[in-house]
Amino acid sequence: MTIQYIPAKSLVASKRNVRKVKVDVTGLAQSLAAEGLIQNLVVSTRDDGKFEVIAGERRRRAIAQLIKAGTWERDVEIPCEVR
Repeated sequence: MTIQYIPAKSLVASKRNVRKVKVDVTGLAQSLAAEGLIQNLVVSTRDDGKFEVIAGERRRRAIAQLIKAGTWERDVEIPCEVR
């Protein structure tokens, strides 16, 4: 198990993620803005240099929402467990 800090723009959704229904992540985004990211994402590498999020898709989407809103910087790096 390796923890790497990966740019948010390199994180993409994975078909292997257990969550299939997209729900509103506004509350989670507000929590992340206030408290920060408490638990890292779990990712796997892809051939194109991107990383698929296999655990933490809601957090990834909330982070994307924060970046889009300008709350977090575009170049923010996210702690990820690489498998």
